Amino acid sequence: MMQAMIHTAWIAFDPMTNGMKLSGKVMELYGKAEQIEPNNPRVVLSKAEFELGSAKFFGTDTKPICAQIDKSIELFATFKPQSVFHPKWGLDRAQEIAKSCK
Repeated sequence: MMQAMIHTAWIAFDPMTNGMKLSGKVMELYGKAEQIEPNNPRVVLSKAEFELGSAKFFGTDTKPICAQIDKSIELFATFKPQSVFHPKWGLDRAQEIAKSCK
């Protein structure tokens, strides 16, 4: 997932150069992360946020993606990190994005 986020940063930095080159790889990495941990709210949120950006850019329907944002919020309610060193971030970001979906 971290590698997908790094690629996303490069896409945001220079979309004309990096968008076509890295978008497919980002989706592939999020797909692998989903297979490993499908109920991790950060995986669901990050993938949906990337898809939301693409949908807005290409003018496609965002309702299914917004449903995934809502799903991530539900997952945050029950997700327990494996240790104190595992990440806990994301709920506030998911709630912020959900506001823009409505």
